[in-house]
Amino acid sequence: MLDHAEELFLRNGFSRVGMEDVACRAGTGKATVYRHFGSKNALFDAVMDRYFDRIASRVASVVELRESNVNKIQLLVLRLASELTRLGDGFWGDLERYRYDKYRSAVAFRRRIDPSVADRWIEEHDPPRDVARLASARR
Repeated sequence: MLDHAEELFLRNGFSRVGMEDVACRAGTGKATVYRHFGSKNALFDAVMDRYFDRIASRVASVVELRESNVNKIQLLVLRLASELTRLGDGFWGDLERYRYDKYRSAVAFRRRIDPSVADRWIEEHDPPRDVARLASARR
């Protein structure tokens, strides 16, 4: 169920996804989704916590590699760009508007990864352009 909710939230944003959408995608009933998560906010929290944990784990796995720092940086950029390209245009605006606590967590996470990128991102306040730049750097 979390996989389906993650796909929908990341692509469409918080406001454009209902519990019924998640239930339909997961092949279950809306009552089942509510029984597991209680509310849309709780489901979104679970999705975002798992999403950030997965990214942090991928970063940690690269750091532990016996590679040069240059190779590690290249791998990190590729892995992070791959994750960031999954985020649809509606995601960032909704995250800031409806779940500011999670938006701040995302900003803090990006600061830990690359402070200069996060600062520019906040300054420009145009995350989709930043994601496109990272995705094009991947190619």
